[in-house]
Amino acid sequence: MLTPFLACAYMTAAATNGAALAMFGNKEAGVVLVVTGLCFHVGMSVARTRVGPVRDRYYLPGRVRAMSIMQGSVGVVQLLAGGVMLMLA
Repeated sequence: MLTPFLACAYMTAAATNGAALAMFGNKEAGVVLVVTGLCFHVGMSVARTRVGPVRDRYYLPGRVRAMSIMQGSVGVVQLLAGGVMLMLA
């Protein structure tokens, strides 16, 4: 199922990360990456897996786990990238 509102959330997160990388130094951009990775990606992944049967009408059968793993992985990569940027600052 396509959800335009979810695409808006991803575009906002990407714009926030891009703006932070362009406008701030390593320390500030690293903090933005860590917070976005943890709060948005990992948080959304955990919330998706914990919601229960209500979510099943919004996702294809078997896709919740795959999407949660993918988004959680993106969050972990962002956490690592932000941590590296913080160490370089």
